[in-house]
Amino acid sequence: MSEHFFAIDLRGLSPKEYGRQLSKVFYALHGALHRAGNGKVGLTFPGWKASSASREVSLGEIIGVVSNDNESLMNVMDIYNREISIIDPTLKADRVYAVPEDCDRVIFKRNRLRQKYLKMANNPALGNSKIDYANQRLEEMGYFPKVSLSSKGTRQKFTFEISMHAADQTNNEGEYSSYGLASGNELKSVPTLKVN
Repeated sequence: MSEHFFAIDLRGLSPKEYGRQLSKVFYALHGALHRAGNGKVGLTFPGWKASSASREVSLGEIIGVVSNDNESLMNVMDIYNREISIIDPTLKADRVYAVPEDCDRVIFKRNRLRQKYLKMANNPALGNSKIDYANQRLEEMGYFPKVSLSSKGTRQKFTFEISMHAADQTNNEGEYSSYGLASGNELKSVPTLKVN
């Protein structure tokens, strides 16, 4: 079954604008994925980059929303466009594209480990040895792109980091989370896209 995607373009923004616009996009996407994605629609980040040495990380200027279920994809795009029109109409998606057959596949996953070690490293009650261990793990992990959001249900603010992992053909089963990422043990992959 062939895959299709729509793209959300964040090119040409200053770093400060980029962070604000990215949060708006994720807020609208989460609502659309939760209501219409049914675990069949995932996100891909063609310009994703992370670093072990510096904090220069990014999800990239294009967010691809991809699925092999065209009906779910169109429903997500429709809901996303309605929600983003209220927040910022310049971030609307305009059309669906076919995913090229020769794309490599990757897995994007919410990285919860880094948050766990950050909490440990900032908790003096744990003692020096556990704090040192947490700091060592954080240094080994490096930095990942992150998104700041508010929960649609609870309005609670939170940040999550997104890590990228290699995939093979066996990583095409399962479902995506309501954030369009691989979840838990279901390491569902997405195509790497080259968007002009």
